[in-house]
Amino acid sequence: MPETETERRLEAVDDARHKVLVAKLELTAAKKHHKASKDGYDLAIEALLHAGKPMPLFDQPPDLPEGEEWRATGIGVLGLSEGIAGKLIKAQLTTLGDIADWNDEGHELTEIEGIGSKASEQIMDVMDRHWAKIRGEKDAELEEGDGDA
Repeated sequence: MPETETERRLEAVDDARHKVLVAKLELTAAKKHHKASKDGYDLAIEALLHAGKPMPLFDQPPDLPEGEEWRATGIGVLGLSEGIAGKLIKAQLTTLGDIADWNDEGHELTEIEGIGSKASEQIMDVMDRHWAKIRGEKDAELEEGDGDA
C-alpha cells in the first residue's frame, strides 16, 4: 500500500497505463475479428453472385474449339468447400479453363490469398478426380459406339 501522495499517484498512473494496454489489446482483437467477418461476408456475396445461375445476357460461353468445352465449366462441379471456392472466385478463377490457364502461365495456386499448400493440393486432387471421371465417361461412350458397329 502506497504511503505517500507521490506513491499513490504513481500507482494510479500504473493502473491507468495497464487499463490502456488491455483496452488496446481488446481493440486490436476486435478489429481482426471484424476484418475476418467482413472478408467472410465479401466471399459469401461473391459466391452468391456467381452461384452458377445462368445469366443469358452476360454468361455466354465462349466459342471454344471441339474438345475444349471443358474450359467453360464452372468450378462448382469440383465440389470444393465454400471457403476455397470463394477464394478462387475472388481471384477471378471461376472456370476449369481459368485454373488451367493460371497454372499454364506459371502461377501456383498458393499465390492466391488464403490458399495454402494444403488447399492447393486439395484443389489439384479434386481436379484430377474430375478429369478421371470425364475420361471414364468418354471411354464408356467409345465402348458403346464400338458395340453398335
